[in-house]
Amino acid sequence: MGSLTTSEENKAINFVWGKPAPSLIPTVEMAAAAQRVFANPTTAIAGMQYGNCPNAGYNPLRQKLSAYLSDFYGSSDDLDHLCITGGASQGLTVILQMLSDPTATRAVWLTAPCFFAARKIFEDAGLTGKLHGVTEFQDGSIDLEYLEREMMKLDDHIPMPVSLPHLPFSAAQSLECSVSVR
Repeated sequence: MGSLTTSEENKAINFVWGKPAPSLIPTVEMAAAAQRVFANPTTAIAGMQYGNCPNAGYNPLRQKLSAYLSDFYGSSDDLDHLCITGGASQGLTVILQMLSDPTATRAVWLTAPCFFAARKIFEDAGLTGKLHGVTEFQDGSIDLEYLEREMMKLDDHIPMPVSLPHLPFSAAQSLECSVSVR
C-alpha cells in the first residue's frame, strides 16, 4: 500500500498516499517561479493577501488562466467560472460548503475507487453515512444504470464524477458518460 507499482492484473497505479514520482515534480521550475514572484513586492504581497479575493483566488492569475483555457479549449473567457484553490482537497471543500446542506443532502455518489481524501472531506462537511460508491470500470466509465436506479430512490443528491483523466486506472471518462452523470 502506498507504492507506485503497477499491478499486472488490472494495471492500476496505487496513489493512496499522494506520492507522485519525484521526476513529475518540477522543483527547479517552481523555485524559479517563486523567486520571480517574491522578487516583486507588489505581486508577492497581492498573492499572499488571500482576503483581497474572497473565494475565487488571485485575480491576475485567474485572468491569465482564464485567457489560456479560453484559447486552448475555445470556450468563453469568463472569470466567474474559475476559482483558484490550494488543490483538490480544498476545492472539494469549497464546493461542498457552497452546494451541500448536511440536513437536506441525502446521498453523495462517488466513483469507486475514489480520491483517497474524499471520504474524510465529505464527513467533515457533515455527510457521514450518506456516501455511496458507484463502480468505475477500467475504461473510465461508471455503472450509469445502477447510479440512475439508486438516485431515483432519493431526491437530493451530489454526484461527484472525478475530473479527467482520473485515478486509479489513468482512464478518461467518455464525454457521453460525463454528460449522463451531470
